[in-house]
Amino acid sequence: MKLENYGYKERTQKIRKMTMAEMRIGIAQYMFENELDYTPLRVINTTTADVECYSTVKSFIKAEFNESYEVNFVSLKAYGDCVIVVFEETED
Repeated sequence: MKLENYGYKERTQKIRKMTMAEMRIGIAQYMFENELDYTPLRVINTTTADVECYSTVKSFIKAEFNESYEVNFVSLKAYGDCVIVVFEETED
């Protein structure tokens, strides 16, 4: 069955493999460059369906993570008054 016949679109995404530390540095840089220092942040793990919420980038930086943990970074988007980060766990 072709879903395009029903109005759906096919889209490809780039998924980047990186450590949790690299992902956190990239997120912090993005938020500081775009003056989103005090914007709420939601970090979504699609493998386990976990959603972690942080009130500011400062609370995100202070949070404890396993920095050497490898993840597949999917996307980072600013939606209105919130920044959404999506990643999935790597398959070992």
